[in-house]
Amino acid sequence: MSEYLNESLNALNTEYLSRGEQYVYSQKELAVFASVSRETIRKHQGELDEAISTLSLKKYSLDKDSHAANLKVKISKLENDLTRTIMSYEALRVQYLHVISVIVKESLDISKFIRRDMAGVVECPICNRMPEVRLLAMDP
Repeated sequence: MSEYLNESLNALNTEYLSRGEQYVYSQKELAVFASVSRETIRKHQGELDEAISTLSLKKYSLDKDSHAANLKVKISKLENDLTRTIMSYEALRVQYLHVISVIVKESLDISKFIRRDMAGVVECPICNRMPEVRLLAMDP
């Protein structure tokens, strides 16, 4: 497999040189060119590194700080979303409390419908049934 990958690397380099371009080694591009997975490339990276140095190729490298910068941008966005959500929640909470206070203020006073002389009555004045009595066990 290492020989095949080295041959593919040489062929890819030759292809770039025939177009008048400098080949910059990329695992992904070599994997596509050689029709193998990137995992296979990673397994044989040691042998490929020797071939890369022999051919004096440059290696494509990721900017190490770009990942951290992307995470910082994502954190900033999430913090802004959290702030907007908290502000929206507080606004809805104020509206909810206002609605409840208006409902309480404008609701019927049902105390007018309760007769005070029913203190000794045992059955329900609406359905005329005896109320269920539940005894709770008392702990000593």
